[in-house]
Amino acid sequence: MRSIISRTVLTLCVMNPVEYTLSANRVFISIRSCRCRRCLRAGSSCDSSQRFCSNTQRVMCDTFHFKQFSIRHDRCAMKVGTDGILLGAWCRECGGETGSGRILDIGTGTGLVALMLAQRNPHATVDAIEIDEAASEQAAENFRGSAWSERLHAIHGCVKDYRAETRYALIASNPPWFRDSLKSASASRNVARHDEELNRIDLLAAVHRLMAPDGRFCTILPTAAGQEFIQLARDSALSCRRSCEVRPTPDKAPSRLLLEFGRTEPGSTPEPESLTVETAIRHVYTDDFRKLTHEFYLRF
Repeated sequence: MRSIISRTVLTLCVMNPVEYTLSANRVFISIRSCRCRRCLRAGSSCDSSQRFCSNTQRVMCDTFHFKQFSIRHDRCAMKVGTDGILLGAWCRECGGETGSGRILDIGTGTGLVALMLAQRNPHATVDAIEIDEAASEQAAENFRGSAWSERLHAIHGCVKDYRAETRYALIASNPPWFRDSLKSASASRNVARHDEELNRIDLLAAVHRLMAPDGRFCTILPTAAGQEFIQLARDSALSCRRSCEVRPTPDKAPSRLLLEFGRTEPGSTPEPESLTVETAIRHVYTDDFRKLTHEFYLRF
């Protein structure tokens, strides 16, 4: 994704070609050798980017810009990533074309999914709960910087203890899904990635308690974990109404499942949808992925 970096992100030579890359839930900027006339004439890097013009380097970007909002994620353990973007774009509008009702984002992190849902549902109120204090504060800042700040509410706390006055028409969650795996040295990153603070049983119990009788719950999980989750949801009286297998490229097996649940059984077994993110050429995105995310990505 090529763009010119805003001065609020990094101070670099404005002629530098910049590439945003989404990989493993991290956003990087690839900065290539500068080719502005000042640098070429001087035979060295320009004054504004001494350590960036000479060599290709990769640095973490503190801000990710979408068409209608921006996300700062420097204080969040988990950065803007493809999983969250897929979930926010795949969720159907709340309340039909009017986009009204109440929405809950469980484990909001940066606030990405909540902001996407606020954009797509122009009359909905969006509550976003997050257990990590730093991430919750940054999500609140991202909400205040958006055009929908009056409809977005960041809540610091655990959804297991959360009680709402009225139930939600739509609940979304990009949950932690690592289980019994190696942990990092960062406690906040472990909370964001591992399911000890919020396992799948606890998540389903919260959804069952907080979702309206005709409400919907959408989530994204690795393929194997998603299949297991469908059965766990059935045991909690939640039926899978929609599913979508996500392939990174045409030659790879599905790596993610997008899932939608409701309280009632569907009239028939839903046919699974399928989505491929990239073509066989790296960073060349499929028409289906472009169509799904074009309301958000700057390059689409």
